[in-house]
Amino acid sequence: MVMIHGFRGDHHGLTLLADCLPEMEFYLPELPGFGHSPAFPDAEHTVAHYATAVGAAVHALGLVPIPDAGRPATAPEAAARPVLLGHSFGSVVAAHLAAEQPSRWSELILVNPICEPALSVDGTRSERTLARLAQGYYAASAALPESLGMALLSSPVVVWFTGTVMAKTKDRHTLAYLHDQHQRYFSAFDHRRVLVESYRASIRGTVLEVADRLALPVLLVAGAQDELGSVAGQEHLARRIREVSPRVSLEVFDGVGHLIHYERAPETAGVIRDFLRTD
Repeated sequence: MVMIHGFRGDHHGLTLLADCLPEMEFYLPELPGFGHSPAFPDAEHTVAHYATAVGAAVHALGLVPIPDAGRPATAPEAAARPVLLGHSFGSVVAAHLAAEQPSRWSELILVNPICEPALSVDGTRSERTLARLAQGYYAASAALPESLGMALLSSPVVVWFTGTVMAKTKDRHTLAYLHDQHQRYFSAFDHRRVLVESYRASIRGTVLEVADRLALPVLLVAGAQDELGSVAGQEHLARRIREVSPRVSLEVFDGVGHLIHYERAPETAGVIRDFLRTD
C-alpha cells in the first residue's frame, strides 16, 4: 500500500494507521517540500505536480507494473498492483494520481477526503470563521519578511490551536499523542514558499474534480464532524464516483472530524481490511 500524507504533514502522520495493519507492506513517500523530501526547485507546489512526483517515485520503486502499450495487464501484473491511500490533502493528490490511469492500482482509499473546497466560506458560521482565520494567517505569513513569516508559520501556539480545533476526542492519551505529533512534524517544511503554494493548492483542489475518472474500487472514510468535508458532500462524492467505479463504499464515523488517522486508527484499519477482503 502506498500512503500519501496530508497538508503540512510527513510520513509520521500515517504510521499509526499503518501499524494497525501489520499484515500489509507500506510505502509512505513524503510530498516534495515536507519531511525529508526536498522542495521543487522551480515548479510550483500544486496538486498536479505532487501527483506527478508521487507517480514517479512509485514507478522508480517498481511498485506499479506497467503493461506494454495497447494491451491489458496480465493476471500477475494485475495481482501485483498496489493499493493507493491518501489522507486529507493527500486524498486529493491520490485521487488525481489514480485518475490518470486507474488500472495501475487495485483500490483507492481516501481518508477524510476533500470532497468540496477546503474551508469553504459557504459553511457554518464557525467554518466561515475558520476559513477567514486560515486565509488571513497564510496571507500574513506570505507578506511578512522571510524570518517573521517563517516564525509565524512554525509557531507552536498556532500548531497547538490547529490541533485543538480539529480534535474531537475526549481521550487524553489520544489528544496528547496527536498534539505531540503535530509539534514534532507539523512544521517540517522546506521553506515558506512550499507552505504558501501547497496551502493554495489544498484549498482549491478536491477529489470531486476527478470523480468521473476514478474507475476502480474506492473506499471513502469520513468523519461526521469534519470541518473540511460535510457528510452531504461526502455522499455526493460517493454518488459521483459510483457512476464510473465498479465498487464504492462510504464509511462515516460519528464523534470524529478531520483527524480520523489519529482518533480512529484501529476502526479505520478494520474498515480498510474488510474493504480489501471484498475482492
